Amino acid sequence: MEFENPYLLALLLPVAAVSIIVLTALALYSRADLSVSGFWRSLVLAVALFLYPWHGFRLGEWTGRAGGIFLMLWAGVVVSFAIVFAVYAVANYPKEGTFDAQIEFSFGPRSEQEAWERFVVLSTDTEPDRDDILEFLAQNVVSAPQDFSAFTKDPLFTSVRASEELKEIGQLTETGSHSRANEKYLRLWKVADNLISGKGELLQHLVARGIVEQLIDFYLDGDARASLPAGKLILELASEFQRKVDDSWENAALVEYIQSRRSLDTLDDCSILPLDEKLPLCWPFLDFNKTMRIDHDTHFFSWGLLSRVQYPDVESDPEAFVKYVGRNAGGGGLVNPTGSAFLAVPFTYPGRPDRPSVFDGQLVIFIWVVESTASGIFGDVPIDPRTGEPFILNDKGQSIEIMSADTNKDGEPLIRYEITK
Repeated sequence: MEFENPYLLALLLPVAAVSIIVLTALALYSRADLSVSGFWRSLVLAVALFLYPWHGFRLGEWTGRAGGIFLMLWAGVVVSFAIVFAVYAVANYPKEGTFDAQIEFSFGPRSEQEAWERFVVLSTDTEPDRDDILEFLAQNVVSAPQDFSAFTKDPLFTSVRASEELKEIGQLTETGSHSRANEKYLRLWKVADNLISGKGELLQHLVARGIVEQLIDFYLDGDARASLPAGKLILELASEFQRKVDDSWENAALVEYIQSRRSLDTLDDCSILPLDEKLPLCWPFLDFNKTMRIDHDTHFFSWGLLSRVQYPDVESDPEAFVKYVGRNAGGGGLVNPTGSAFLAVPFTYPGRPDRPSVFDGQLVIFIWVVESTASGIFGDVPIDPRTGEPFILNDKGQSIEIMSADTNKDGEPLIRYEITK
């Protein structure tokens, strides 16, 4: 049969051929079951487009033209997608190599994980009793469970309410109930020690530190010190806490990363999704390994754990790493668009405190005061771990003022206590 319009034939045949090739390639790329009706519908349309130049006008003038327009529009979408796919493939070639996070981390013992589960139930009760919470934490170390993820129910660490407990301790000392006050004060130290000893999330670490900061301020500021214990156990707990802070911080960073990584791993499932759902989650629109690598390095960079960042020479040139992340995690663009959009979501990382920190200085002063109270003599002035120089000491007769040489933006000492002799 002679075709009346050779120009239309010259246009439609290549478009139809490309459409068939693209659809077959997509089916193979997606590893989809070829019995899926969507694939066959599209293939039928491509074949119809291929045959249209010879048979389309037999449908009648208007019907034939309408069918031709529809087939051309459909083919335009397919071919346009093929062009877009090719552009992204060129921009993202080659794919990032397999990423290995190299995380060596073991969750806490099973007993600590079970304690976590029990604490979840206890702390999320409608009206959790503070005394029950503190008694439980004073006797148990809690660590995140093995299957910890974004979907794991967390315990309510804020149920500790240390400030309320210290207020009650203050009232007990005022009424002469020194024995009970001592028991409660020592129990809070045990709670803080158990929390910092567990392998938990960031909030667990921050709550433990917050409790100790309040314990120190309560002991050094005010008149309660004379009624509170100044024995060997308190010194041991304070010294142990000082030693455990860094390990607790790194454990929290690892637990938080594992939680985040388990959420990200759900992106790497494009082979099991329907084609229309999987394309944004597959190369070249998502470079999964590149996304994982940047997320890993950004996480530990933000936590100040530079030794765990895999980007080369990050410790000697952190600005280069910041620029690298800026180029690859801004969202949009041709390079890893789905991954960069995900990485552009504003996560708030805590940033590692300067070490030695103000908190370290407070602990040093606390230990010095407890030792001096136990011996009855204020010994040599302790060294400020931030400056390497002794704290400034002023004897005011009935009290001693001890403060750091470092000041804040208002010119006030970063650490200052006035201790009654």
